[in-house]
Amino acid sequence: MKAKQYDELEWSGSVSFGTTSTAVRKVQEWLLYYGFRVAVDGVFGEQTRNALALFSPTFNKSVITSEQFAELSAPLSRASAIPTMSRPQSFGVAVRYIANQHLANRPIELGGKNSGPWVRHYMRGRQGPRMAWCAGFVSSVWAQAARWAGVSPPEHTASCDWMVRVARNEGRFLPENATISTLDDVLIFLRRRSVSDWDHAGFAFDFNEEGFTSIEGNTNLAGSREGVAVCRRSRTYTGIDFVRLLRT
Repeated sequence: MKAKQYDELEWSGSVSFGTTSTAVRKVQEWLLYYGFRVAVDGVFGEQTRNALALFSPTFNKSVITSEQFAELSAPLSRASAIPTMSRPQSFGVAVRYIANQHLANRPIELGGKNSGPWVRHYMRGRQGPRMAWCAGFVSSVWAQAARWAGVSPPEHTASCDWMVRVARNEGRFLPENATISTLDDVLIFLRRRSVSDWDHAGFAFDFNEEGFTSIEGNTNLAGSREGVAVCRRSRTYTGIDFVRLLRT
């Protein structure tokens, strides 16, 4: 039997005041997203109820319903939606559009290092200090764009090294200093730590002689591989290899 695909937006039912559950913790994470400094402890107490009242005066303050959770988690819903417009002209156009769609909804870690609803969405339910999620972000956006563009989605991975290994086997790997074709409007960049190890990934576009623009997850404005958000950055080519989205 095929395992059920993880869905971070799934809500199992109403949650009453005074209860302790994973569902309450998810609500508290979203309250953090909106700037309410609540403890992410899974306890539906006064602090959480007061924050819900400030978030929306129309909310039922003693029961969290599926409708309320949908309103709280709307940014992830918008980011992960397949566009209703016609199919894009190319797969690269689709990837760029979807990456920007996620960026616009401010994905960020919530409730702990490499944790929260955005991380779990990109990592298929996994989270925690060791769950660096940059490749998970790339895989998720790539798959979402593939569904929109009508092409076969790639296998999801959270490993930069695995991404390189598959790309090499399929002839999609471009080492540093390789010629980037004008047809490569979007590539996946991978930061190389050694000849056999890559430790950070993201999307690359708008190439020029000095570098390129990126949209990448688990980073910050300084370009860390262990940041807290999805960011747009400018990068140089030093220490960077690339992967084409599809076989040429």
